[in-house]
Amino acid sequence: MKSIRLFATILLALSLAALTSFAADPNGIWKFKAEGPKGHSVDATLTLKWENNHLSGSMDNRLGKAEISNATFANDQITFTVAREFRGKKLNTHYSGKLTENSINGTIETTGREEKPISLPWEAQRAK
Repeated sequence: MKSIRLFATILLALSLAALTSFAADPNGIWKFKAEGPKGHSVDATLTLKWENNHLSGSMDNRLGKAEISNATFANDQITFTVAREFRGKKLNTHYSGKLTENSINGTIETTGREEKPISLPWEAQRAK
């Protein structure tokens, strides 16, 4: 009976280890181009760090570098906010997406010049 319990415990531990190893890993540098509603595009670099179940990082583009906030990562879904000041106004941009091995596909949500909500697709690729 003890050997059956031991075998079951080992099998469970190996199964959990295998599942963990197949989970997507957000750590690293991600490159993407965000295209605005009028066709203007912005190249951006996203740096992510996942440590102790906490996601942190920064976004760097032509407006400069900004830390991400309100970041979450669970079940291969990633969300975060980037807060910037632009032309005297505070601008919060919310990113969400599904993480696969080497890409993040999702939606950017922010407000336009007239405070109207804007929703745009984004796709980031892991930098090699």
